[in-house]
Parts: sequence; C-alpha cells; structure tokens
Amino acid sequence: MREEMPPGRDGAFVRESGEKRHAATDGAVEYRDPGNRPTAVLARSLATIGGVLATTPIRIGVIGCGYWGPNHLRVYSQLRDARVTAFADLYAKRLATIVAQYPEANGYADVVALLSSGDVDAVVISVPTRKHFDVAKAALEAGKHVLCEKPLTVDPAESDALSALAAARGLILMTGHIFLFNPGILKLKSLIDSGAPGEI
Repeated sequence: MREEMPPGRDGAFVRESGEKRHAATDGAVEYRDPGNRPTAVLARSLATIGGVLATTPIRIGVIGCGYWGPNHLRVYSQLRDARVTAFADLYAKRLATIVAQYPEANGYADVVALLSSGDVDAVVISVPTRKHFDVAKAALEAGKHVLCEKPLTVDPAESDALSALAAARGLILMTGHIFLFNPGILKLKSLIDSGAPGEI
C-alpha cells in the first residue's frame, strides 16, 4: 500500500543517469541519517518513487560483505524505510559471520540466487570494481534498483550501458558518491550559487 505525499521543501534525493542527475523532494517525511548518505538517500529515493510514500519498507540485498558491505548492512538495518532481507558473499567464512549477525535476512553464496529469490527490491553492490558492471547489469536485468560503490565501472562505455539499461527498465541506478550529500559541500555549493563569495 502506498499513500500520496504532499510536496516537501527538503530531503532531496538524486538519481544518476550517466552525467545527468534528477532530483525530487520529500520533505513531508522525517528520516534519520545514520551516517551513510548514499545509503540513506537511496532508501528515501526508493520509498518515494513516483512522488508517493511506500508504507512498507524497501527490501534491500547487499552483494559483497567484505570491506564496505558490512557498513551498508548496518546502516540499512537502522533505517525505518528499509529492511535488509538478503546478502551475498563468495567467501563461506565471511558469509557465516554475516548470517550470525543478521539472522533475519537470507544469506547467499551466489549472486544469481539472491537476484532470483524474490525477496529483494534493491541491491547494494560492494564487490571488487572489476565486477561492478557484471553484477549491476545482472541486478538491473532482474528488475532491481542499484546502489553501486564507486567507481560504477572501469570503462565509461559500461557505465553508459548500465545507465541506458536502468532508464529503459525504469529503475534507479546510483553510485555511492558520498560528497554529493556532504553538508559542507552542499553549503559551499549554495554559497557559490548565491554569488556570496563573488566571482570564482
């Protein structure tokens, strides 16, 4: 079930499509940012697709539980608009550790199994960069929204292909560029846009 949202004044989310960024606002809904801006922003983006607010949490799958994956698991577990339902990692020992920490979610040793499980709306990709394209492509083809650690791909042509695929499927494809949401950077941009510092 989804409910209409009144227009808001803040809480903007960004959806990246190649070089273009599209923004929408949802100031009507308060959310707590537990420290990972792209993660929180993706959750809000998914919760407000089409200008309506989902009344059920977005189901998140984390692919890759090595360096950054555990951070995404922790943060998504703290957001009221998201629920970690699945995660995948190739390494059995690491997977067992995460299963013990998040027993309410399903652990997979195979990305394809996670993507075909039916219990995930969106995925976070935290695998080695050389694998980003293949995993993101598979996720988009499976109808999942994607947040991918940076860089999105090694080859710009692959990034363009992913952007085109996401647009064609009506899905969000987002790269974890944390400084897009850094309050200090946003303030600097606002000051520059206002002309306060003079000509730069």
